Amino acid sequence: LQYCSIGCSYDNEIVMLAVRQNGLSLQYAGQNLRKDINIIMSAVKQNGFALSYTFKQIRSNFDIVMLSVKQNGLSLEYASSELQGNIYIVLEAVKQNGLALE
Repeated sequence: LQYCSIGCSYDNEIVMLAVRQNGLSLQYAGQNLRKDINIIMSAVKQNGFALSYTFKQIRSNFDIVMLSVKQNGLSLEYASSELQGNIYIVLEAVKQNGLALE
């Protein structure tokens, strides 16, 4: 996505294929697709750090953050402060990576 035309970054099918291969390619998706729950879930499932490329309101979504920390506990850093204090999210993050609380 980084090197494709702007039109590609707004194509749902292309962006979905890209984030399934590399979740971090979410950063190159068009704004409307960076709000698409299915694309975001696919991105964080592939790479938890994709959460860092989502909009603030997405970082408060329990299901998305849970997927993210299950993939990489260190992505807890990008969750909303409310979810950073959620016992279920924190337990899952620490289970995945003991350094998640640092």
